[in-house]
Amino acid sequence: MRERLNRVCEAVAVPAPFASHPLKGCGCLVVLHEYRPAQSCASDTWPALLWFHGGGYVMGKALHDDVLCQRFADDLGIRVFSLDYPLAPEHPYPHALLAAEAAWDWLLSEALPSCRTPRIAVGGASAGGGLAASLVLRLRDRSRTTGVQAILPCLQWLMYPMLDSRTRVAQDASDTLLWTGACNRQAWHSLLDTRAAALASLPADMALAMAAQPYFSPSEVDDLSGLPEAFIAIGTIDLFYAENQAYAKRLHQSGVPCELHEFADAPHAFDAFAPQASASVTFEGLRMTCLRNALFQGS
Repeated sequence: MRERLNRVCEAVAVPAPFASHPLKGCGCLVVLHEYRPAQSCASDTWPALLWFHGGGYVMGKALHDDVLCQRFADDLGIRVFSLDYPLAPEHPYPHALLAAEAAWDWLLSEALPSCRTPRIAVGGASAGGGLAASLVLRLRDRSRTTGVQAILPCLQWLMYPMLDSRTRVAQDASDTLLWTGACNRQAWHSLLDTRAAALASLPADMALAMAAQPYFSPSEVDDLSGLPEAFIAIGTIDLFYAENQAYAKRLHQSGVPCELHEFADAPHAFDAFAPQASASVTFEGLRMTCLRNALFQGS
């Protein structure tokens, strides 16, 4: 399935990123692709988006979202960074989260060093949305552990995110469109079945931090307080519909502003497969307005 998706995406002509930055220190070498507005001069003070592609943690590439990321950059006048995070089963949890954390730290130290209070949103689609939610939990906990006031993302921008590993055992999770229960079970097993060995291979302090919370499944984290505001969009016939609803409700109950948008009779990734449909057009307008408001608030 991974190879088939790669062949389809690579057959489509796409714009090249402005730059690609190799990152180390996360267990393996990963690449962070950067996109800038085509008609603007570079500025370290631009707001930015850190984006994670979808694919159930087992397939997909950052470059598959080239057109999307360039459009985000052009439409909003921002810098967009898209991470080629390591995929399971070759790289089970916590490798993707470690890569996301390394990308965040690199953005603050290297990409936006001259901006005292950078406005950076994190977002993604499907598994990428789950990874964005995992990252903000990890960054919040890291700040609490060190006692150092840390810069957190200004927004978690989540498109039909993959949030709850318990969905893989749901009895009715078998007949949804595009991303089925069988796909979901395989993806979660690939990500989690060998995580104990993956954690054991890490330095002790890193392994302890990654095992402190079920970051791989944000819905299973007990404390959702102190997180940045959230945007969640989900179709009502998406396998993740119930878990997205429940997560949004828990964010509200924890004092975290959350904008939840539900799209009737829309399946998983509906905007990618039917971009001209009325639901997709509405979805696009809502998410871009939310991101614009978060990144340019007070400007």
